Amino acid sequence: MLAQAVKIFSALALITSFLGVALGLFECIEDLLNVSLIFQEIE
Repeated sequence: MLAQAVKIFSALALITSFLGVALGLFECIEDLLNVSLIFQEIE
C-alpha cells in the first residue's frame, strides 16, 4: 500500500515539475516575442 502511494506521489511530482518548466518556457518565449514587437514599433 505504501509503495503504491510513493509511486503515485513521485509520478505527480514529475508531472507538476514538467508543467512548471513548460510554463516557464512559455513565459520566456512570450517575453521574447513582446520585446521583439516593441523593437519593431520603435523602428
